[in-house]
Amino acid sequence: VASAFMNNVGALALMLPVALVSAAEQQRSPAILLMPLAFGSILGGMTTMIGTPPNVIIASYRQSVSGAPFGMFDFSPVGLAVAIGGLIFVAVIGWRLIPRARRTANVPSQLFETDDYLTETRVPEDSGLIGKTVQEVEAFRDGNVEIVGRARGASGAIFLPQNHVIEAGDVIILRADTDALKKLIEEHDIDLVTESGGTAKLLTSETNTLVEALVPHKSWLVGREVAALSRRVGERGAVIALSRRGAPLRERLRRQRFQVGDILLLQMRQDLMADTLLDLELLPLAHRDINLASSHRIGLAGLIFGGALAAGIAGLVSLPVAFIGAIIAFTLTGILSVRELYDNVDWPVIVLLG
Repeated sequence: VASAFMNNVGALALMLPVALVSAAEQQRSPAILLMPLAFGSILGGMTTMIGTPPNVIIASYRQSVSGAPFGMFDFSPVGLAVAIGGLIFVAVIGWRLIPRARRTANVPSQLFETDDYLTETRVPEDSGLIGKTVQEVEAFRDGNVEIVGRARGASGAIFLPQNHVIEAGDVIILRADTDALKKLIEEHDIDLVTESGGTAKLLTSETNTLVEALVPHKSWLVGREVAALSRRVGERGAVIALSRRGAPLRERLRRQRFQVGDILLLQMRQDLMADTLLDLELLPLAHRDINLASSHRIGLAGLIFGGALAAGIAGLVSLPVAFIGAIIAFTLTGILSVRELYDNVDWPVIVLLG
């Protein structure tokens, strides 16, 4: 239904979290849901004039030739019949064509495994790590902690041998998974080193929480250092650690430049989490219970879109004019930023229509 009134990709993105959560609750492979979901978004787009870019192109071409474009639901008689037939096929037969190995692989508990995080900690005077060797620390939590080195200067790090003894005041660069990192900090009372060089405690409470977020390709953070994020969020949050697939991270955390696909461990204020992630253009991992859009924005966006659609169908204005008006309203009300507006324009279709 959603793909009948929006781009197929947008409808698919809207339903992906629902499919993944459903698969996680049922402990089934997401492949059983994702493939039918993809075909469903394609089939739904066949039912209306704005459902897919080809429909829009055909309608525009008809207007240039005959002077009258297709109406909103002129595609429905044929498109709806094809969509219903396709959905019946997918529900009864299609999903059975998915290879059996794919139906059992990649269970939800394995979907969001990440490489270990890189973080920096300072050993205070009363820490339980004082007097321990690097080898003893790395044996913590069954070897899930690795000491990359000791911080030196503003950006460097020096390698520590296995027999090196940890001393008070050392700034140690660690690589560990989420659970091991939390336990090490809590049990041995060590401090996190912030971007500015100060320290902070790892706090999770009603006001502060930890969240893992992905850096997408459109994020303004790509190519910027950790300091840029710290300046933008201020007291709303802080970067605790960074995980990246591929080459191991060896430089200090503050000198890392964000790349597409990086996963950040962030400490944030609970009440500002959603707005902060939106501001940073970060995506929370799907297994986190975070809603990036307020109910007020969702309701207002639905009202504006519904009004534009109704005005176009009723013939008060043409559909292109109605939707342009809706986009302007989205921008004026803060639902859509100017950057998001440009990033989400389907430029190949615009060029083809031109």
